[in-house]
Amino acid sequence: MVTLLCEKGADLEAIDLDHEASPLGWAAFFGNVEMARHLIELGADVNHECKPMMIAEYGHKGEWRDYASVPPEQYEAVMAVLREHG
Repeated sequence: MVTLLCEKGADLEAIDLDHEASPLGWAAFFGNVEMARHLIELGADVNHECKPMMIAEYGHKGEWRDYASVPPEQYEAVMAVLREHG
């Protein structure tokens, strides 16, 4: 679905107005390493102003525990993908 949306012109760097996160920022927030990797392959900026790495680091520290039940290992995997491409 993400690929299709990008093919139709979706902006990978768009920021949602409520939480100021890009699609890659949201992938980091939810510890979704596969989506983070896919978005990067499609051209998402790992150094985006919403700071995807910081989002993943906070998740790893347990900051998002009340909002997303993601094990620390998933955040570690996202951080590794971001470092690899950053």
